Amino acid sequence: MTHRAPDGRETLRPGTVLGGRYELRYVLGRGGSSVVYAARDEQGADVAVKLLDPEPEHRVIERQRLLREARLTRSLRHRSIVTVRDAGELPDGRAYLVMERLRGRTLADRMTGLFWMPIDEALSIAGQLLEALDCAHEVGIVHRDVNPANIVLLDGEEGGMKLIDFGIGRDLGNPQSRVTQPDVVVGTLGYMAPEALLGDEPSVYSDIYGAGATIYEMLTGCPPHRIRAGDVRSVLCAMLEPVEAVDRVRPAVPPALAEGVMCALSNRPPDRHSSIREMAQACDLWSMAA
Repeated sequence: MTHRAPDGRETLRPGTVLGGRYELRYVLGRGGSSVVYAARDEQGADVAVKLLDPEPEHRVIERQRLLREARLTRSLRHRSIVTVRDAGELPDGRAYLVMERLRGRTLADRMTGLFWMPIDEALSIAGQLLEALDCAHEVGIVHRDVNPANIVLLDGEEGGMKLIDFGIGRDLGNPQSRVTQPDVVVGTLGYMAPEALLGDEPSVYSDIYGAGATIYEMLTGCPPHRIRAGDVRSVLCAMLEPVEAVDRVRPAVPPALAEGVMCALSNRPPDRHSSIREMAQACDLWSMAA
């Protein structure tokens, strides 16, 4: 049933069937504690299966995150949010997630090697991102890790995108949805709001900051702060130093968009937009998502 990949990590063999329904075909990619397979369901439809690695040290917390990702994402129905179809467990306790098969590349990959993104393309992606986050916030779900690596740009769809990975998301209406411990910092450095770096409770303001940081990078070619993992000084600078204005870096950016992004990147949550919908309207992006 299993074999070792070239990197020494255990993988399931092609042809393995999970839950009596999903036949694995080949590995699509790997994360820190999981592997994603191309698979087919019993009707022959293409799906992707995200399966946790077998290492016991990952199993408890990562299993909780994976199952929470399934629960949160299955409650969302939006064209710009990945569709999760199913979840289950192997006999050894490892959890897996079944989602729609996405063909494309991440926004992070798209921006690799770019000086900055064409404004029309950035406008389209930004509008869809804010529309997806607004859908999640409408039902009380915050993503908590909005960044270019969690946005997939779809092949074959002009400008289409999907927001993925709600693994550290939070259902604000359900206190039991917490997986991380209080004061534990989770997220992606460079896109986390200052209060998230301090371990504060997540809120819609966290996603507003992450969206602002992502759009800022599309428009300027770099994230608002350059934070190096393990470098306390760079983290403190992110919380204290002002971000260079978008239109100072790139004067061609529409004024409303530049001002709206800078508001989203305010250090204090109350100084940001009060909602994703307000941010979209301030940035003049709501019509872009239609």
